Amino acid sequence: MVRLVTLGLVAATFFSSTFILNRLMSLEGGHWAWTSALRWLYVAIYITIWLLINNIEKFIIAIRIFRKSWSVWFISGTSYGIAYTLGCFSILHAPGWIIATVWQITIVATPAVLFFFGKRVPTRGIIFITLIFLGILLIQAEQMNSGVELHELVLGIIPIILASFLWPAGNQFVKEATQGTHSRIQHITDVIAKNATVCTLLISLGSIPFWSVLLVITKPGLPTKGQLLNTAIVAISSGVIGMIFFLKARQLAKTPYQIAAVDATQAWEIPCVILGEMILFSGIRPHFLGMVGITLVMIGIILYTIKYEVNH
Repeated sequence: MVRLVTLGLVAATFFSSTFILNRLMSLEGGHWAWTSALRWLYVAIYITIWLLINNIEKFIIAIRIFRKSWSVWFISGTSYGIAYTLGCFSILHAPGWIIATVWQITIVATPAVLFFFGKRVPTRGIIFITLIFLGILLIQAEQMNSGVELHELVLGIIPIILASFLWPAGNQFVKEATQGTHSRIQHITDVIAKNATVCTLLISLGSIPFWSVLLVITKPGLPTKGQLLNTAIVAISSGVIGMIFFLKARQLAKTPYQIAAVDATQAWEIPCVILGEMILFSGIRPHFLGMVGITLVMIGIILYTIKYEVNH
């Protein structure tokens, strides 16, 4: 369990770059559609180059898997793509650390998603999730009293809440497909599909139809130079390194409780984003209620690990 949580925390550290740099791009005038599309494009390019150089046979097998089970990767890629795009839109209306905090609703969403897939998280897991969610509410309560406009919070919060359900849904859909544990989802029997690097590539390829349509609909014009650079950094940090660590942890998770615990580690993004925004630019920082909320979130993650070890 400690290994799973550690992998999740490493992933969260790299994921945090998304909120910081996406906020920076939004302040510089970069269109949110390009912020989303370029991230997925870069990820596909990075991993393709990596595999072609280091293991071309694995790349050929990955493309074969994609052709045989394209619907799985299209569905999961679309789910991820919509979730990420909603996050890029939200970051226009609130500081990155607020968006990162609301994003932790994924922790609460995970049990609901698992239930939808016919699984159940033990009661003790729900208790820890509630503790984490309480911390999130305290942080948001502080923001309502700190001068943040209500309509800005709404435009920032509503899309990210929807995204927080789509993201674990995409995660679980891929897990069910690669492990063959759901009768209504195509079972991908190729073992290599469980490889986190290959899986990330296949998801990125599956997202192409979504963000292609997104660009046609939004007609954002050309991306800025800063956007080209920053999305390249986000792609390697969050899209490749973070995603591989996270998918690896989820693939190793054997029970609904472990899956929920891995997803809960993403709360570590909050202090990472706060620190990053304090370094890069002046943003709204947490005060007393915010710090209490962050503390509760961290305690919830720790209890996930300790309680599991005691009972197993």
